[in-house]
Amino acid sequence: DGAFFFMGNYLLIMKFVEIMFVVFIAIATSNFHG
Repeated sequence: DGAFFFMGNYLLIMKFVEIMFVVFIAIATSNFHG
């Protein structure tokens, strides 16, 4: 089903964005603290 496929991609993208955001914050804070 197209709707189910879209929802699957949406959840996958959101999880990917969440992980990238956490990694970005971790790198930014580590660099900020030197």
